Amino acid sequence: MTGKNTNYLIVAVVFIMAVYAFYTKYYFNASGWFLLGLTLILITYFSKISADKKYYIMTLPLPILALICFALEFIY
Repeated sequence: MTGKNTNYLIVAVVFIMAVYAFYTKYYFNASGWFLLGLTLILITYFSKISADKKYYIMTLPLPILALICFALEFIY
């Protein structure tokens, strides 16, 4: 996928998935999708402003928390 608005399209799809999961009462799944969308927004923003490496490292816990939320959906 190429183009200027590709990242925004991906983020929109991820947030739509989060809203759908929340609507169907899969709350851990919705939280995971929301955290993944937030991660994509932050990484896109940091790459746009040419941020330091420490800011990328600060976003690393978000996708890890998203994976934990997805795993909790199977447990509960």
